Amino acid sequence: MIRKPVLTNKHTEKCLQWAKDNRQTDWNHILFTDESSLEVGGTDRQVRVSRQSGEAYIPRNMTSTFRSGRQSLMVWAGIAYNFKTALFQIPLAPSRVERSARIRAEGLNAQRYADLVIKGPLQAAWHELTTFLDGYQVVEHNAPCHNGLAARQVSLNELFMVARKVWDKIEIEIINGCVESMPRRVSNLAAIKGKSLKY
Repeated sequence: MIRKPVLTNKHTEKCLQWAKDNRQTDWNHILFTDESSLEVGGTDRQVRVSRQSGEAYIPRNMTSTFRSGRQSLMVWAGIAYNFKTALFQIPLAPSRVERSARIRAEGLNAQRYADLVIKGPLQAAWHELTTFLDGYQVVEHNAPCHNGLAARQVSLNELFMVARKVWDKIEIEIINGCVESMPRRVSNLAAIKGKSLKY
């Protein structure tokens, strides 16, 4: 089953208007950015089961949890036509235990995003892009993407090193193909009146 967010009529109208507004956009002059949470040792997805009353504690209706096993880190990157930033680890304080109480990890709020991303790697990427060409715009995707990695227990440093290796293997031709596909995607979104796409 494909999971997609529910789009209300208001969402659909906004998507359709966005598609109409962006039919003539020069996507070769857009810097796309996003941040993502990478995690090891657990999952943040809620598991649901169908069961009868009184069957909550039957093993097939339960999933294991490990309070201390889950670790996560936040990364940020950007792409543009013929351009890819380095993968940047956003330095947030991890969760910890103090006096037998678990303290949640530091989250990425607006102030931290401004201080750690906009004034850091985003500003550097913008400077690098606009040194050679004028007319660039930045597109930031507001919905965070989460990737769960639970194959083995690794440290956050190891996780970042793996993520960086994967990021570095993405070739410019793949990025250029994504940017070149934007006019088609915008047209498809307009054609289906702002409803969900396969992307």
